[in-house]
Amino acid sequence: MTRSCPLLAIAVVVMASLPAGGHAASWSCLGPQGAAIREAIVVGADGQYVYAASDEALWKSTDAGAHFARVGLPVTRIVSIAAVPDQPQTVWVLAEGWSGTAPDFTVTVSDDAGASWHQVRSFKGGAGGVDPSGLIIDPLRPGAVDFAENTEPFAVERLSQDGTVTQLAPVDGPVVALTAAHDGVLYVATFSQGFFRRNEPCGRWFKLRNPGVASPLALAVNPEDAAVVLAGSFDGLKISTDRGVSWQTTGVSGWVTSAAFNRADPNVAWCTTTHHLWLSTDGGRSWHATGMRGGLLDQAVPTPADRAGLFVALGAPPEGGDHAGLVASGDFGATFAAADAGITGARVSDLQVGTVSHLAGTAWGGVVTLDRSAGAGRWTFSEPHGWNRVDTIGGDPAGERLFAATYVDEGAGYGDALFASDDGGSTWAGRVGTVPRVVFSSLKPDPSDPNRLFAAGNRGVGFFDLARGSWIATGSEGAPVETVLPLAAFPGVVLAAGGAAGLLRSTDDGATWQRVAAIGAGAGGAWQLDASKAGPVYLLAGEHGLFESDDGGSTWHSRTVPAGGACTGLAVSPRSSDEIYVACPSPAGEGTGPGLWRSLDGGVHWLAMSGPRDVRAISVRVDPDQPDLLFVATQSHAVWSIRLAPGPRRVRGRVGRHVMRVQLKGNLRRLP
Repeated sequence: MTRSCPLLAIAVVVMASLPAGGHAASWSCLGPQGAAIREAIVVGADGQYVYAASDEALWKSTDAGAHFARVGLPVTRIVSIAAVPDQPQTVWVLAEGWSGTAPDFTVTVSDDAGASWHQVRSFKGGAGGVDPSGLIIDPLRPGAVDFAENTEPFAVERLSQDGTVTQLAPVDGPVVALTAAHDGVLYVATFSQGFFRRNEPCGRWFKLRNPGVASPLALAVNPEDAAVVLAGSFDGLKISTDRGVSWQTTGVSGWVTSAAFNRADPNVAWCTTTHHLWLSTDGGRSWHATGMRGGLLDQAVPTPADRAGLFVALGAPPEGGDHAGLVASGDFGATFAAADAGITGARVSDLQVGTVSHLAGTAWGGVVTLDRSAGAGRWTFSEPHGWNRVDTIGGDPAGERLFAATYVDEGAGYGDALFASDDGGSTWAGRVGTVPRVVFSSLKPDPSDPNRLFAAGNRGVGFFDLARGSWIATGSEGAPVETVLPLAAFPGVVLAAGGAAGLLRSTDDGATWQRVAAIGAGAGGAWQLDASKAGPVYLLAGEHGLFESDDGGSTWHSRTVPAGGACTGLAVSPRSSDEIYVACPSPAGEGTGPGLWRSLDGGVHWLAMSGPRDVRAISVRVDPDQPDLLFVATQSHAVWSIRLAPGPRRVRGRVGRHVMRVQLKGNLRRLP
């Protein structure tokens, strides 16, 4: 940063006019479209009502899935939904929220298709609390739902709209699935403890001692014959035709995520494994795989009025797909079309901007990339290592190379493996094998050594030696670290930070580390490090706030933080180290803008940037070649871009230091 001679001993703060504080900014949604749908239900005799739950929202369609609209239900996470089959406007939601360090669960019901809600019951989670799951409509009592209480003493209970809770029966362990037949017979699957059956009207409870199914995950009962039950597990799908007394294999192997019979024709049944959709036309006795495969298939949902129709809820795009969400078929799964118009909610994190043409991030458990050289382009979804989730990605600032740390479960050797892509995420190659018991949260290439990639994770900081294909742990091994940054302006200096670790500094390329006492450990919230190539480095230190260092991290100066300090993202402009951005999303239902803030004086003063009210920014990146172009990853509305009016070509230093000469474009605006 060029400094001029001192002029005055006091500071005068002058900023260029910004597209904020009443000036409309030009926002563009880039996608990817579609939310990861965890559960969907189709109700009504004609199947016109469809409810779908993403992680943070409930969506409703009244035209058989042709169009969806978000239902006004401010929750943190939807656990389960249920609706009365012949009363499509009555819908129940089991949701999870947080207060402090413990979850809070609520059950709410709407009798007008989500226009208004009534809280029926709340549960305190955490130690000594409850862990409810498995919300289903009680088949003999449409005004009640059955659910599981997954803390000792384990039990299945009935909840009425007036809040009355009735224990149906105790069980031996946590419930992972439950379903009910038309005559009130209730089937319950517990984790590693077997199956239970409750018969109505006498209420007798049977433990099926020899089910032959290990670790069940999914249950479905024939809507016309309560003796026919499907049970899915890690080991495939089995069927019982005698109310769960004995079980037979079906030929479906793999991890079964859902099973369902078609109410219009119980001979038609569906099940999903993590990578395939399966169809049966003889009541579940024999099966064949359809053409849908790949991605993450969460649930198959038959349509009630059409034996050949179904929806598939996708947690990640299948092969050949470009988004998650809902897809529909009317020909027994031979062909599919998107059925989620109006649903937005792709949560993109670890946003990386390539210097040539690509924009990349993590979403749906994999990597999504957008080729910006192709105009509007199309997002590409990739899984570097099968369906194993991607924990974090990193970008090479000198080119198009992407790195991905992907979770690999190998029993006691679980951890992350490193993969690299040289074509914008289209193809991936393994670079380093599994690092046992290490899950990474940040990857940053060393600007002075193209074969060194620094990484922060749950066991401290280290680096990947790309030439040798090895992982080298450093002296910081121990406390979890969230972010790492090698400094281009200070060769050999590497900074790392996290709530438990505080701020760490190395001057010998990570061989040894020292704790920087100026910023304490233990603060919650997000920790982020960023710097321009030749300017100061900034640290967003969770609840501690924002800090800046001019000497490679030896000393630090506190800066102001907007929005009460609840910030999650940080970016420094490549054209000026005094031009910084932070993402400070307001809670759901609060705030009037995206929570994106801009400072032109290194965090001394901030200006809120206007934008869509229902978009909440969680991270921000500046295009390295076009500093007026910002990319913003949001809580549940994918990625947006915004092009700003040109800022100052040269900005003064900090308040309390020498005043710099300032050149501004546009109207001037004096700030307090």
